[in-house]
Amino acid sequence: MVRKLLGACLLGGCGVLAAAEIAFTGGADGAGTDLAAATNWAGGALPGAEDVGVVDYATFTGGGALTVGRDLGLGGLRIRNATASTALSLDGASTLSLGAAGLSVHTNAAMTIRVPIAVTAASTWQFSRGALALCSTFSGTAALTVQGANAISIYAALGYDGDILFDSWGLRFYTAGKMARSVKSIGAEKDIRESFVSVNVGGEIRWSDVFTGGTFEYTAWRRLYVAATNNAPACAHLVMDDPQDLFFQNGPYRSGIASGIFDQRDGFVKVVGPNYGFSVGSFEVGAATGAKRNDGRFPVEYRLSGGSNDTAYVFIGEDARFFTNNPVLKQSGGLSKVHKGIYLGAATDSSDVGFGEYQLSGGRLYVRDGTVAGESGSDHQTRGLVFCHPFGGLGQCPGVFTQTGGTNTTLTVKFGPDTQAWNVKPPQSVNTGFGLFDLRGGVVTFTDPTSPFSFGAGWNAGATNATYRINVSGGTMNFKDGQRIAAQIEIPPAETESTWHAASGTVTVDAPVSGLGTLKKTGAGQLILNNMNRFGGTLKVAEGTVKMAAAPEDDSAFDDAGDTCWIWTADTFAATHTNNQDVASWSDGRHGVTALDWTYEGSVFHAEWLKDPTFTQDGQTGLLKGYPKHLPTFSTNDYFNGHGSVRFAGTLLQVPGADNPLAGATNWTVAVVYRENGEGSDSCWYGTPIFGGTEYWFSGMDTVILTMDASNRMGLNAVYMKDGTTRTIEKIASRAGRNLRQKACVAVCTMNGNAYALNVNGHYTNAVLSGSAVRPMFKYGDDSLPLNFGGHFPDIANFNSGNVYIAEIRAYRDRSFTEAQQNLLARKLMEKYVGAGGAEFDAELNARLPATMRGEAAPAAPKATDYEWTADAANALADGAEVTSLAAVGGGKAATTSEAGAERGPTLVKDAYNGHSALRFRSADKTALGIAAADVPVDRKDFAIAVVFATKTDAPAAAQAVFRKDSGTGIAVQDLGTDGGHLGFTFHREGTLLAGYNWSWFVNRRPFRLNDGMPHVAVFTRDAAGSYVYMVDGRAQSDTTSDRGANGTRRLLLGKLATGQDAGHFDGDILAVRLYHEKLTLDEARAVSEHYAYTYGFRLLPYLKTAENVADNGFGRVALDVGADGTLVLPYSQTAPFTVSEGRSLTGAGRVVGSVRFGQGGVLNAADDLPEIDDLQFADGMVIRVGPGAKLPLDGTAVAAVSGKITLDATGFAASGDGPSRIEVLTGLGEGVVRDGTQFVVSGLGGSARAEVGNGTVAIVRSVGTLLTIR
Repeated sequence: MVRKLLGACLLGGCGVLAAAEIAFTGGADGAGTDLAAATNWAGGALPGAEDVGVVDYATFTGGGALTVGRDLGLGGLRIRNATASTALSLDGASTLSLGAAGLSVHTNAAMTIRVPIAVTAASTWQFSRGALALCSTFSGTAALTVQGANAISIYAALGYDGDILFDSWGLRFYTAGKMARSVKSIGAEKDIRESFVSVNVGGEIRWSDVFTGGTFEYTAWRRLYVAATNNAPACAHLVMDDPQDLFFQNGPYRSGIASGIFDQRDGFVKVVGPNYGFSVGSFEVGAATGAKRNDGRFPVEYRLSGGSNDTAYVFIGEDARFFTNNPVLKQSGGLSKVHKGIYLGAATDSSDVGFGEYQLSGGRLYVRDGTVAGESGSDHQTRGLVFCHPFGGLGQCPGVFTQTGGTNTTLTVKFGPDTQAWNVKPPQSVNTGFGLFDLRGGVVTFTDPTSPFSFGAGWNAGATNATYRINVSGGTMNFKDGQRIAAQIEIPPAETESTWHAASGTVTVDAPVSGLGTLKKTGAGQLILNNMNRFGGTLKVAEGTVKMAAAPEDDSAFDDAGDTCWIWTADTFAATHTNNQDVASWSDGRHGVTALDWTYEGSVFHAEWLKDPTFTQDGQTGLLKGYPKHLPTFSTNDYFNGHGSVRFAGTLLQVPGADNPLAGATNWTVAVVYRENGEGSDSCWYGTPIFGGTEYWFSGMDTVILTMDASNRMGLNAVYMKDGTTRTIEKIASRAGRNLRQKACVAVCTMNGNAYALNVNGHYTNAVLSGSAVRPMFKYGDDSLPLNFGGHFPDIANFNSGNVYIAEIRAYRDRSFTEAQQNLLARKLMEKYVGAGGAEFDAELNARLPATMRGEAAPAAPKATDYEWTADAANALADGAEVTSLAAVGGGKAATTSEAGAERGPTLVKDAYNGHSALRFRSADKTALGIAAADVPVDRKDFAIAVVFATKTDAPAAAQAVFRKDSGTGIAVQDLGTDGGHLGFTFHREGTLLAGYNWSWFVNRRPFRLNDGMPHVAVFTRDAAGSYVYMVDGRAQSDTTSDRGANGTRRLLLGKLATGQDAGHFDGDILAVRLYHEKLTLDEARAVSEHYAYTYGFRLLPYLKTAENVADNGFGRVALDVGADGTLVLPYSQTAPFTVSEGRSLTGAGRVVGSVRFGQGGVLNAADDLPEIDDLQFADGMVIRVGPGAKLPLDGTAVAAVSGKITLDATGFAASGDGPSRIEVLTGLGEGVVRDGTQFVVSGLGGSARAEVGNGTVAIVRSVGTLLTIR
């Protein structure tokens, strides 16, 4: 006691007691290790509860294993001068209580605590980079800090009721159960492997059981991973299910799952800062952390079903080295906020066969634009849902995003990175990646202002073998005005619809859209499509507008240099005139026809009877009243997109009547490019004339005048002698409510007999003169009237002119342009004088331009072979028939059920893919076909095999154990045998196709998930040197193998893996098989692939970032449905319009702007709704189907042309056993619509029925009743 008190005085001052340091000596022999034995302490007495025990290995020699034989209370325990090799431990079943001085190990020796600990006061335990293992319980409620340990491994549930702060380099949890009320882990150094925090536990662990207060926080340079231990029989399954659960990272690195399950059902996961993220899958754990990397045995999953998370980025796909248990984030609920990007397929090794996937089935996901505080210089800069973003190396394993529900708001879907880590540029080149965006349900909203699908700078930057697939079989995509899509999209067949929503504005798809599913357009906005040539599904225009873009027809005809076109352009004065210089004459650039000042010799101006002797102007007497005798001037202002103009202000120029190219014409076209700066008037005589044929009021003249009215609309006035006797003025005007004053405009006016039309900036109006007789225009009796530019004389006493600038005038004689041609000319002039997309250029104008549905040209034929089998060869059978024998194309070499040892053959499904048949195999029925070995020419060292197949079924579970060519299900494969002869394709889990020969096999997971219902084509070829090409959907992998022996001689099985076994049967369709007895080059293999893709209506995988040429515009075998609130815009064309032919249909109650032709094999079912169609054409080979319930008669007023042989199918009436004797099918057909030679035939009603055509009506008439003949 004397020593203790002395110590107290020395440490705390006399009169104040303080903790004394008591030395642990180990007893008389120095070998004692029991801290609870008094004899082992200096003075022979136990330290008190306020004293600090000191074990100093400079003097103590009893070893590192210290024990506690009975309960002991100390103010603290300090261990000094132990060597690094000393294995320090505290052992025993009794409790060691430690007070405010805690535990200190002043050495880097490792420490293991196996004795129960009671913490009696807030304290800090201090270590010096030695490892710490905690293998016992802790009791107490005071705050505990453990500082300076290298790595802390927790092997027992601590059970602590207070808060613990681990300020150390690493933290490992190897057990479940209660740890503390809360745990916080911090560390000071970065990029040290020991800094990992890991949960290495087998079995399920509840977060709130481990951290009873719900909080786990770690900060500084830490990496936290859930993982299995190196020897664990099961993985960790960490569950957060309490609203108070908090997982909080506040440090510049990441958290994640290496192997195991992080299961968030509630609570909050927060990763603070712009550089901090979450990783599903990690290559960084391993022996140094005591944790297991993904070895394919355990799942690697983050499950989010409730609660929320908030992080800068998420990597999914690290360490995806195996065929099974690939890294995946499964969100079925909750809220996930990602500020930068979700990086899918973020591997470190480009040869990885696994993949990383985000599965969204519920909840809300936000991938923002990366505006995180302090993001400058941050770790990763690529934004959005990003596929194949290398984590740090060149890894490019496949990435997948699958959405079946929930809401997803993302900036963009991007393929490839924009930068390397730490914003280093250029990014790594992604040359072998594969990204799959698979939308099946839910809602995704794209917020990028330019593109919902985009490509990073690293995508195929060094080569062109990275590919992608965008599948949208269901769900809704919300687009923004102005977005453009340059990525190929596929719509696989599904029970659901793929809804594309454009609330306003225009969304343009510059790349092909293909598939067999349903695309439904909603929203008031416009969706522009370019290439749907291989889309064989349904397009529903439920709301707004869908437009098929098209290259306009050649407009060179409008610049015809022949005798029918005259053009006056103000630009001709640019080389000879300055601004505001007088223009005395204006010559047409084609024929030299000149417009002169009105006072030219021989004009009416010189007629004495028109002069007013009392009128004097400029010193001259006897001039016509109101005419100032001024000249127009040349103008170089900016009214016409850099082009000149002629200003008419109180002036005019006139083409003499003798030179007027339109005089006496009954059909013609005039176009005027103008800007009127003055005010209009409702009088065509005393208003604001721009162009016309009047000279003065003669009661017998026939002409037209273009004038601006009082509402500043352009009007076309026809002034003529109605029926040759009555002076008449009739007018049509431009669009109401559109003020054209002080705007550059293009006015196109036409006359065709009695019909006249005006088109201003693409708005078309037309009328027919009320007079029945056709009047030659610009005539007064036998006299030809002049053409006036810029003004006119309404009578002998007045002259009228506005303040108009004219840039160009065109006149076409004997050529009355159609509406579509008018639009094409208006667009041509508008683009020249106003610029593309000018403010007054009507939005509908482009929609009405004459254009063609060009479709796409067939690819070059592939290399020929005598060994090809296609389902079409069985078309002599009925649809649905069993196929027991299938001859090769060209005959012979049949595939039979007997050769396959099968009891049943596949089913023939006609018109399954782009009008072609398929053979449908069913594993439940054990269907198969076999080709005899003698007809399989691959028993050699160089050979090739190709197959086209489709399925919605993944390989069965029993076939998923391994990826070998002798497992899975057989598509087209040689029968298994002991001789090693085994060439062909087998199907495995995750829709993965495997190719092999002999005992070599090759996996291509770029692409995979091929069980999407779409056709796919695979080619495998090899030469004698072992060089091979394995191509799936056009994407090739190639190499050289050491297996260079000849392939075996065996039969080829279709739909089955091997004879003599029940397993390995394929569920799906086989469309074609092709064999070669030679190797194909890479180009030849691709030619085979493209041939089949074109034939069966699907697309090969895209490589590049650019969209395809709009010249390939068109539809495949599409079903078009235009709803009542929808508009479909198609090209106007008389030569190649959209044609409803065999395999296509058009229904709905909406509107079609453009041309629709019903042609060969096309059926118009009178029982269905048919949209209002602007230009409807009936052509050879179409069928009009009528019967009970048909909506007859059909309105023929919109039909523009009928030609060829038209079948009226009345089978429905025959089947019903009744029907009237006269059935009016079409009424209201215009005169001349039914072309000469048109033939209407009736089918389905017997020989007495016939077609009757007349007075704009097409009817079916037949004889009914009883005919009594009396002789």
